[in-house]
Amino acid sequence: MKRGFFEEEEEDYQILPTKKTATKKGKPASTAFDLDLSPPCSVSDEKKIPPYSIYLGKGVVIELKEFRKSYYIAFSKSADGEVKNRFNLALDQLHVLLKAVEALVEYLKGYN
Repeated sequence: MKRGFFEEEEEDYQILPTKKTATKKGKPASTAFDLDLSPPCSVSDEKKIPPYSIYLGKGVVIELKEFRKSYYIAFSKSADGEVKNRFNLALDQLHVLLKAVEALVEYLKGYN
């Protein structure tokens, strides 16, 4: 069943296939735009950083992870082999975390 066209009208209209644009894998998506106003990412999309884990003791682990092409610092607390608490921080906030830890160390110096 054809909708909206009579048989004699069908010849007057030609349906053209949609043009598909070829995209190359590994090429940043920002090249698809004439103007990219997004802020530059601190970690390049082309760089691959392997995962890294640090065990702090008492079931606490800090890890560097990739999730959906973004990098995160993941904190997790385990008990009895099961993760109980999790917290993720974007990698570009690592310097803020470092400043916070330094501030806590300075604060605690007065109490030691």
